[in-house]
Amino acid sequence: MFNATKPALLALVIAIFMLPATVLADMASFKKAYQEYNTAVESKDWPAALKAADKSLAEGLAIFNPDGQNIANLRFNYARELERAGDAARAADQLKQCLAANKKMHGENSDEVLTDLMELGKVVAPTDGAAAEGYFTRAMAIVDAGDNEALQSSLKLTAGITMVQNNRSDAATPWLEAAHKYYLKTFGEKDGRAGLSALSLGRIYASSGDNEDARKVLEGALPAFAANDPVSRKFNSQTRRVLVNVLESMGLRDAATPHCVAIALADADGAAADPELLRRVKGAQISGSFDVSFSVDERGIPADVQVTKSTNKPLNSKVIEWVSNWRYAPAIEKGKPVKKTGMSDHLDDSEVSPGGD
Repeated sequence: MFNATKPALLALVIAIFMLPATVLADMASFKKAYQEYNTAVESKDWPAALKAADKSLAEGLAIFNPDGQNIANLRFNYARELERAGDAARAADQLKQCLAANKKMHGENSDEVLTDLMELGKVVAPTDGAAAEGYFTRAMAIVDAGDNEALQSSLKLTAGITMVQNNRSDAATPWLEAAHKYYLKTFGEKDGRAGLSALSLGRIYASSGDNEDARKVLEGALPAFAANDPVSRKFNSQTRRVLVNVLESMGLRDAATPHCVAIALADADGAAADPELLRRVKGAQISGSFDVSFSVDERGIPADVQVTKSTNKPLNSKVIEWVSNWRYAPAIEKGKPVKKTGMSDHLDDSEVSPGGD
């Protein structure tokens, strides 16, 4: 995936022998602040990194050309720490100044401009999806003018995932489809980038009701997340969770079972675990308040559903039917899925009425 992070240990262009004595007096203070920043980044002490990035930028502005490369690099560092701290507005402001400087120094189509555009897109996406799409599109235009398919695919994957995370699937789909095609063709189904693009596409297809395509790409994503490291396990579980909903929507309860069990075993991680609700189908539009009891069998399917208390008894059968169509990751004991009895829930009309899974 394209990574817009510039190295923490930036090679600042410092021609010390040309600096006046007054500036040399400030250089030691700048170097100290900058080293504090590098040390904090290397140790992942993000509050300290933010403080040091702010200070090194302030110190640098007293020494370097405010429109030069050194200040642009320092602004980029500061923007990344502001972004990490959740201050997207100030991060975007720093990146815009960085972008303007790099355009002036290196031209509209430079790699420096490309990096700034991608980072700006990621920063503004949560609050202004249209602006993010604009930054990403400008970045795509730069790389599309060349012949670097690997870089093109990396940018498209980053932009696509960012836009999916911020509810702009229409913009994300063509980028993700192009990236997925490239990584699958070039590296095969076990490539992590092929898996990530497939997972994002599966979510898009599922949300639009295209269950056949969703199932295909999600099942194709699983080989990329087959390793036992924490990151692979995380994405494996995420992929299976979407798959469970897709297969249930298709009426394929048996096909969903191995995914429910795999989720349960991964989450239990060798210990015991209670059932975890994976899917509540849309219920009938009814009113009332209902207490229900049920079991969850070793496949993660509710069984023995009963209404134990009701304010609208004629509708008890609808509630039973609704709960019976939920889907769980089953309980785990001694490394195996088991039936769990004594489950209960309280439902009211706001829950039973249609309103999403």
